[in-house]
Amino acid sequence: MDMRNSDRRYGAPQGVVDLRTAAYYDRIANEYDDQVDGLAINRAMREAFRVHVSALAGPSGRILDFGCGTGTDAEWYAEKGHQVVAYDISPGMVNVLRARCAGAIAVGRITPLVGSSSDFEHAMRDSPSVDVTAANFGVLNHVHDLQSMLVLLASHLRPGGALVASLLNPLYRGQMSWRGWLRTQAMWGWRGAVTLRGEVTTHRLYLHALRRRVRPVLELVEVGHLDERGNWSAESISWRQLLSEEFRFVTLRRIA
Repeated sequence: MDMRNSDRRYGAPQGVVDLRTAAYYDRIANEYDDQVDGLAINRAMREAFRVHVSALAGPSGRILDFGCGTGTDAEWYAEKGHQVVAYDISPGMVNVLRARCAGAIAVGRITPLVGSSSDFEHAMRDSPSVDVTAANFGVLNHVHDLQSMLVLLASHLRPGGALVASLLNPLYRGQMSWRGWLRTQAMWGWRGAVTLRGEVTTHRLYLHALRRRVRPVLELVEVGHLDERGNWSAESISWRQLLSEEFRFVTLRRIA
């Protein structure tokens, strides 16, 4: 179902997504690909992420690209033979996806959805379950009430299906001074999440807080990162490396 005619532009319930964040992505939709994929590290992360998602979904598996943005990943999944439901809250982003993926949409390989989380829930109600839900580049970090969102996403996964996400690392100190990093950890660490506000709002969860929020519908089965060869790796990393990682990969399994 294409929700382009929804009468609610950003009608997300309070506490789910900051409406300024949604409006920001609308404004930058036409420049987003250059901003993100213009960096080699982001291109490598994107490739490692979607290869992992595709493998988990299996041949012709059904994928929900949650926070699909401009459709870069949705297009790739469709070309690999997957059925893709591509959802984003930003009409501007989904308009770019429609232009990019017009052929795949026309033949039913990609189904675009746009609207509030309530619109999303309504559209998915009668839709078949998906094998994997993919949430790339910190999409879930924009959600304030993550536990409720995870319950919703799990309800659309087949039993044993996976939710794969790349999440902003709350311990990443690449964007602040050491003193600022220490102050941030002291202020937010005890709450289990670091909230940073600006043009967009992000809520960066520590792993122990994520484990609490995924229960009882999901379990955290893997934490990964991008290794030196550009592959998804679940091997342990040093504290020095952890502090230098902007994103961490996680795989969650639906508890049957």
